[in-house]
Amino acid sequence: GLMYPQFLTSDIGLHIHNAQKVALYSQWVWTGQLPDGTPVPYPPALYVLLAPLTWLFGNSDEAIANLLKWTAALLDSLSCLGLAWAGSHLWPGRAGGVAALAYALSPAPFPLFSAGNYSNLFAQSVFSLTLLGALVCVDRRPMTDDRRRTDGRRYANSRITFRASSVVLTLGFGLTMLGHYGMMLAALAIMGLFGLWTAVQTLRGSRQSAAWALLSGFGAALAAGFALYYWRFVGEMWGQLSGALSRVSGIGSTVASQAVGTRVAAGEVLAKLAQRAENLVGALPGLSALFGVGFVASINRPTRALLFAWLGACVMFALLDQTLGDAVRWYYLAAAGVSLLAGRYLALLLARGRMPRILTGLCLSVMLWQLLYTWVGDLIFTRYH
Repeated sequence: GLMYPQFLTSDIGLHIHNAQKVALYSQWVWTGQLPDGTPVPYPPALYVLLAPLTWLFGNSDEAIANLLKWTAALLDSLSCLGLAWAGSHLWPGRAGGVAALAYALSPAPFPLFSAGNYSNLFAQSVFSLTLLGALVCVDRRPMTDDRRRTDGRRYANSRITFRASSVVLTLGFGLTMLGHYGMMLAALAIMGLFGLWTAVQTLRGSRQSAAWALLSGFGAALAAGFALYYWRFVGEMWGQLSGALSRVSGIGSTVASQAVGTRVAAGEVLAKLAQRAENLVGALPGLSALFGVGFVASINRPTRALLFAWLGACVMFALLDQTLGDAVRWYYLAAAGVSLLAGRYLALLLARGRMPRILTGLCLSVMLWQLLYTWVGDLIFTRYH
């Protein structure tokens, strides 16, 4: 779809020039702008990783455009494999495969492909894979003393695998932070919520070694991101934060002075949310994900906490999007998590008999129809023409 001649992406020229800054002039620090003109950091991880490929395929506009398209498409597609792998580890049966199918039929990434947000696509794909790996990592159950004595070699291998996984997850968090500023904020929100839950459980006497190991890796990645890049933009980040806080306070005073119109304003916000939610994974799969929340008891508490922190942060960003109009692209951030829950619920339906299987088929058919409408009817043939 990206290589189709009639498909246009509005911002691809910006990313081509950014990649050329890195590849040709070794420039990797510059400032970007939000739609309202607010200056923000513009991390260069995608362009740094593409620079060696320009030595092989050239650094012309056309060559870099093709590299951007192929890289974004392949990384986003890897989320399907990540969902299949994570789902198969968290639950028995078909949950992972159905979750991968739900994500493959999700139109959530396509508005970003159309707008040409390639750095966002890169960082979000890496972040989704990192969070899926983190869900499996914190779901590991420690071996008892008896099993350590009877199966010492397997226990030692398990510890080595856990350490290797921690290194990989730390690298994933680091690439996320150095790939896109908005995804850095998303990682802070999600891991902040998960860290709060972990601290509360620890104070209650519950041992959370895997959760603390994950948070330590995130902290190391955050420190490295600031040491390598973000320390140059403390003023810009503070300016954006103070501006957002001032707008929130302004909205609060307006709501307080116009109490009569509160219901109307709330209705408008809900209507906008419902309209934007169409970009998630479709109405029926999104509903199935809500039902799937009730079927996560088979995974341990840290895994549930991380999954709910993921989706809870997306709800927070969705509300900020409607009130401030300047937030993380929450529908893409939530897509993999929603697909995972939808896969769990739909897989349970598939095992319940003929009628539930028919309903599941109808659900996936609705997703396919919405996918074709969004990708072909809306983006390829009518957008930007």
